Amino acid sequence: MECAVYEDAEYLVNGDNPVSDAQISASSVWDNDPGHGSKGARLYSTPSLTTVGAWAAGYSNANQYIQVQFNGLSHVMGVAIQGRPVNTDPSFEYLGCCSQRVTSYKLIYSYDCAYFLTIKDCNGSDRIFVGNTDENTVVTTMLPSPVAALCVKINPVTWFEHISMRFDILGNSIN
Repeated sequence: MECAVYEDAEYLVNGDNPVSDAQISASSVWDNDPGHGSKGARLYSTPSLTTVGAWAAGYSNANQYIQVQFNGLSHVMGVAIQGRPVNTDPSFEYLGCCSQRVTSYKLIYSYDCAYFLTIKDCNGSDRIFVGNTDENTVVTTMLPSPVAALCVKINPVTWFEHISMRFDILGNSIN
C-alpha cells in the first residue's frame, strides 16, 4: 500500500489549536486513577506529579480505546503514537515503571461522535495499523486518503505488557 504525503497535515490534538483535556476520553483507566488517565495521553507527555505520562487502560482487552473530539470537523490524515515513558525520576511515583506500549491498533472515526466507522483495508476488512516497538519512538502512519471526522478513537488490538499509549492525530480543520 502506498504511503500518502500530506503537506498541510498538522497535529490536531497538540497543534496550533489544541484540544482541551476534557476533549480526550478513554474507555477505562488503570485503577480508576486520574494519573493514568487521558490527561497524559498527548504525544510527548512525560511523567509528572499528576500523570504517569500516558493513558493506561483499566483492562487489557480489545474493547479499550482512547478518543478525541476535535475543535471542529477535520480531515484526518494520519496517526502518531508512542508507548508509555519509563519513569526515571525518583521524585515521582512508579520509579522504573513501565515498559508498556500498543503494538497494533484500529482507527475508528465519526462525523458526529455518535455513529462510528472503522478504517478498512482494500478487502473491506478492518485495517490493523502497526504500533510501537519501544516506549519513546513516535510511529506515524498516514491514511491512504483523508476521512472527515469530529471524533476519532484509537482501539488497541495488540500490546506489550499492558495497553498504555500517547498519541496525536494528523490532519487539518475543515472549518
